[in-house]
Amino acid sequence: ITWQQQVPAMVAAGYRTLVVTCRGYESSSQPLDDDYYVASLATDVPAWLDSAGIDGAHIVGHDWGANIAFAAAVCTPERCLSLTLMSVPHPARLAAAMTRSLPQLWRSRYIVGFQFAGAEAKIYKNNFAYLERLWRRWSPDWEIPTDMMASVKERFALRGVVAAALAYYRQGTDTKSERGRISRQIQATSVSVPTLGLCGAEDACISADIFQECMQAADFKAGLTVDVVSNAGHFLHLQQPEQINQRLLTFFASF
Repeated sequence: ITWQQQVPAMVAAGYRTLVVTCRGYESSSQPLDDDYYVASLATDVPAWLDSAGIDGAHIVGHDWGANIAFAAAVCTPERCLSLTLMSVPHPARLAAAMTRSLPQLWRSRYIVGFQFAGAEAKIYKNNFAYLERLWRRWSPDWEIPTDMMASVKERFALRGVVAAALAYYRQGTDTKSERGRISRQIQATSVSVPTLGLCGAEDACISADIFQECMQAADFKAGLTVDVVSNAGHFLHLQQPEQINQRLLTFFASF
């Protein structure tokens, strides 16, 4: 539901548009081995393209979708015409920035909380009130549509979705296993496809200054453009859809 304001604009401009649900956010995509490592999530992107008969695409990701898109661009650059990262920058640069910036470490404290067994109960409590608080914290000036928040809560109420969502964060901080090592290596690699980075000026999850600091031209060998979107927080594509659509279409048209 979060891309509903982008699809019509992309289709109207002549782009075939594929919107996916990430691994684990529906029962049919929850792997039996509970593998949500970035190294595995990266393989989902070419698999989605294969299923749709698409050779190459402009890959756009927001939040964890940005992490997945980044990993796919590293692992299968031949399938990526371009890469757009929204709200979450180069992952290894972000991890390093959190060790230097106490304000950003505080903003990211929810990641630490997700490591503990009580996280599941905290998320379920009072009809997913914690998730709503996170959304409102991350985009403080946005009046979240009631039906959208209801849809988010309905999604998390499905069997296995909370466990899957937490696995992203728990496996994402794994420093001991081989899969964790490979995933960290992918996240520390430079990208060889043209990249656009977009962040909201009022993002209270990953601040605009940290986002810009973590998006360095040396890490994006085929070119990098970074834009800060005014009057937007973490969910910039929902808050300022016309601005985002125009930026995406202008970027795509440059190839």
